[in-house]
Amino acid sequence: MKVIVLVFIPFFFQPSFSQGFGDYIKENAIETSSFHKNSDFIYESIKSKELIMVGEMHGTNEPSQLVKMLSLLILRKEDSVSVGVEISQDQINLSNWPVTDSILRKTLFFSKENEYGMNGKAWFDLALFCLQNPKINLFFFDNYKSDENRDSVMYASIVAEKLKNPIHKIITLSGNIHNKIIPHNGQNTMGSFCYNDSVIFNSKNITSIKHEYSEGTMMNNTGNGLELRVVDFEENIYSTSTKSKNYLLFFKADYPYNGIYYTRKVTHSDKLK
Repeated sequence: MKVIVLVFIPFFFQPSFSQGFGDYIKENAIETSSFHKNSDFIYESIKSKELIMVGEMHGTNEPSQLVKMLSLLILRKEDSVSVGVEISQDQINLSNWPVTDSILRKTLFFSKENEYGMNGKAWFDLALFCLQNPKINLFFFDNYKSDENRDSVMYASIVAEKLKNPIHKIITLSGNIHNKIIPHNGQNTMGSFCYNDSVIFNSKNITSIKHEYSEGTMMNNTGNGLELRVVDFEENIYSTSTKSKNYLLFFKADYPYNGIYYTRKVTHSDKLK
């Protein structure tokens, strides 16, 4: 039986820059409160990217929404896009097309108990959106067996998608440890495997995004079962460096992530009814 324990530790990732990280945010943050208003600027920032990995605290809405917005943005400029989600293909047992709300709810993944916040409304809405858009290729990359290295199998699934659809941009959604582009606790992550693969990918064309926030709620499991968790407001460098309440930030640095998606508030993903 797979046991997942999510521990919520406030962690504000602050790479160092010559002019100071706060100044860098002020000069380079891309406002996303009006995502469509800045869509051309956002697209130029990701135009050269072949792999965009979005990391989240499970049981939140904003990272899933970002994946959806980036997908729509890419489809305005390109013919297709691939979207990967941290789900096992075996648990999305689809046999009837087109996929409706009720069909998706009956899959193993979305019909089982929501224990960790992953199979809630945010991921359901994202999956249904992707499955109903013929220009989006939705794939699932958490396909490891008990005797395998989970992150290496995730990486292999992403490589397989790249080889299958080489011209597609790939956007992935996972927990924010898997998408780190450097090892975590001495262990290679999905993101670090991809970032260091010079045959299939070019590290210059990989972006790993971490969701940061200052307050809000999330629905996840830190060892006491699924519960609604409240994040009390606390000023941080992301909230004080710019007037923008929601923004994207990209930088060239070999840190755990090379992108930030900041939303002043994080909101929880509801259980599926």
